[in-house]
Amino acid sequence: MILNTMYTLSRDLNGADILVNFQTGESVELNPTALFILRQIEMGITREELSKRLKETCGETFSETSEAEIDDFLDLLRINHLIWE
Repeated sequence: MILNTMYTLSRDLNGADILVNFQTGESVELNPTALFILRQIEMGITREELSKRLKETCGETFSETSEAEIDDFLDLLRINHLIWE
């Protein structure tokens, strides 16, 4: 997975983690899990590696539901052209 180069991860003046579109100036605030996923994508990991790292980070709270939520989030990123394979 590759993060679209029109976007970058940053922090706003209040210290919130955001994803910024360089072309439009639009930004969206990220929750900690979304930030973790996008940082992993920046490092070029695969979907399988992402799942493994989330399991290591979340421990017992990670479940099959979590896997589905990751897929939904990745699909949303793809639909909005934020990432591609």
